[in-house]
Amino acid sequence: MLTTNSTTVSTKTLKAAQECLGHLTEGTGAIVAEFKALQMIAEDTGLPLDGQIMSDCEQMFIAINRLMYDQQSKLKHLQMMKKVGDLAEKTVGNLRRQHAGKTGKKQESTLFNQAV
Repeated sequence: MLTTNSTTVSTKTLKAAQECLGHLTEGTGAIVAEFKALQMIAEDTGLPLDGQIMSDCEQMFIAINRLMYDQQSKLKHLQMMKKVGDLAEKTVGNLRRQHAGKTGKKQESTLFNQAV
């Protein structure tokens, strides 16, 4: 079943949220890299770190990274749908103006009823 999101969000807000999510995904990726580096150092030097704890922490940040990408994708979808909606409104507005110009009448909301 197709669902729609009727939440109205400004383009500026969407861009700000995407920027924040971008920083989070980069940050969690960097943390994963640091965990991997620390694990390699521990293996090479015999540093007494619990490998299971390090691996669990790494996996948590990998999951966070993946979830942030999921949220970023949803915001990109909202942004695209906002652009599509704005374009549709502009198109209908142009058609109404053209129709009003041809008939010499004031713009009417029944533009498409007359085509039938």
